[in-house]
Amino acid sequence: MQKLLYTTFFLCLCTLAAMSQNTLQSVKAPNKTDANGLPQGQWLFLYDKNWKLVQDKTQAEFYRVMTFQNEKVMGKVVDYYKSGTRQVVIDSVIDWRE
Repeated sequence: MQKLLYTTFFLCLCTLAAMSQNTLQSVKAPNKTDANGLPQGQWLFLYDKNWKLVQDKTQAEFYRVMTFQNEKVMGKVVDYYKSGTRQVVIDSVIDWRE
């Protein structure tokens, strides 16, 4: 019984730690380009309450995480509320320049 209690407690701590690491203030994305100026790797886009791009995390209400390879979006595009709660996962290719 005690082993079950410890295991449950440990799993709850792991879940809380994983959830708390995804808030806007903790998200790190290098937003790097290659020698040709093409986006590469993970990028972070910040949006205000009207879904207009902003540069300052304090102005952001939403954020989007995307991964690029030679200007093409790779994998899923995930939108989050600034709290870190996932809003939507986009599987299809989107025009990220809009």
